[in-house]
Amino acid sequence: MPSTYTTNLGIEKIATGEQSGVWGATTNTNLDILDQAVNGIVSVTLASAGTSGSPNTLPVTSGALSDGRNKFIEFVDGGDLGATAYVQLTPNDAEKVVFMRNSLSGSRSVIVFQGTYNASNDFEIPAGKDVVLKFDGAGASATVTNVFNSLRAEGVSLASGTTVTAILDEDDMSSDSATALATQQSIKAYVDNFGVDLEAVTTDIKPNTDNANDLGSSTKRWKDLYLSGGLYIGGTTSANFLDDYEEGTWTPTLGFEVDGTVTSRHGYYRKAGTFVHIFMYLAGGSLGVSATTGGALVQAGVYSGIPFLHIRSGPTGTDYVNAQGVYGNRYVDGPSQYKPYSFVLESSFVALYTSNGQTFNGITGSVSYISQT
Repeated sequence: MPSTYTTNLGIEKIATGEQSGVWGATTNTNLDILDQAVNGIVSVTLASAGTSGSPNTLPVTSGALSDGRNKFIEFVDGGDLGATAYVQLTPNDAEKVVFMRNSLSGSRSVIVFQGTYNASNDFEIPAGKDVVLKFDGAGASATVTNVFNSLRAEGVSLASGTTVTAILDEDDMSSDSATALATQQSIKAYVDNFGVDLEAVTTDIKPNTDNANDLGSSTKRWKDLYLSGGLYIGGTTSANFLDDYEEGTWTPTLGFEVDGTVTSRHGYYRKAGTFVHIFMYLAGGSLGVSATTGGALVQAGVYSGIPFLHIRSGPTGTDYVNAQGVYGNRYVDGPSQYKPYSFVLESSFVALYTSNGQTFNGITGSVSYISQT
């Protein structure tokens, strides 16, 4: 009776009474086959890429040592094969779990299959990758699958760094784990919903390219910006530096040479850098100057309390600054009857000049100037 062979490893089973005097050699071959299957490592050089219909063969030969039986198989070449390589494990009924490495040059993939070629039953090994594959030995319809397709691990320890114990799909990152990885979806959800907390940042934050990146967009705007310094706008020199912006109210007060009573007063200002623009409004009855000499411009009143000193103002308040030609309006009997007057911006106040002998019921106007700070 002839010998038979095991399906998966091709180990020869000697029939009763056979191989008298030579069975020792057969047994030694079988032991070598077992040794190869358990811990064999082989480098298989592919001479060509092959095709799905005419692939490179990787045999598990019955009763003899063969490349396909090794535990670890590495695919190499003598130069770029020019295309994806096809490799078929034979026979198609051998069940096998094997480690495989694709070391082909030219970034070529290796497509491994066992039965009749079917794209849904093969497995593609990307260039430079290691895999553990299962050949199910189902004959013509045999499949090749990744053993670790649904791997469960209690922890993963990298060559250096923290041991990873879990992968969490957690949109709010509430567990705050030092050993868990987040899924792509949960990272995106967290950034979209919560943004990035920069409180722990202790170094400068800079774009990777000069003058190429926006902060926010037309549909994704930042809300409020709090700065302890200033802004460089349109350039990087001191001329482009804006270190102060302020707006608010002030209280205009009429001083000397005024008859009548002020019943309502308002003042507003806006300051950008050292540029200041102020607006003032006062209302009352019979505001103005008693008649002395008609037609002359006289100082009818003083607006004191301006929010910032003019750049030409002296510490004693005696350095006058000529700002004539800055006009406002006064109304005589009502808001519809306006008459012009001029402001003179002096050291720490605004002087109002109008025709001698005029009285009026309201004053409104504005002045722009450069402040000391």
